[in-house]
Amino acid sequence: RINLFRTIPRSFKKALIKKGIIAFSIFGPLTFWELNQSLKEVLNKDISIGSHIFLEKGKLEIILSKYFHKIYARELIVKESHVSLMELLRKIKYTGIRGAGLNSSFSWNQKLLKRTEEIYKCKFGQIEATYQIFFCRAIK
Repeated sequence: RINLFRTIPRSFKKALIKKGIIAFSIFGPLTFWELNQSLKEVLNKDISIGSHIFLEKGKLEIILSKYFHKIYARELIVKESHVSLMELLRKIKYTGIRGAGLNSSFSWNQKLLKRTEEIYKCKFGQIEATYQIFFCRAIK
């Protein structure tokens, strides 16, 4: 889970001059948690969507602190409503915010889509998606 991100800070540190600054944003593991919970209930098994591999703020800070002199990470939670589950899934697909996606043995069909939307609306009252975003800055 962390190995992929460990090589990135090292590369950035090498590219920066002394007291150079890097700034970036990255999604956190609470991103799309509502979709994850709805799918778990529909499928009656522990399935994780791709965002579960996103780093928690504390782990992100630990990794960055190994490579940079000063670090700063701020969290922002954004909630977005959608007309339907299909609209949310299209947004995830076409905006590149899906993380690692779902397990390769998983595939959507009409029955699963309809049932997931029903559970989603029952649990949350609407099709709402959470985006957990970390805004980070690190100084070499």
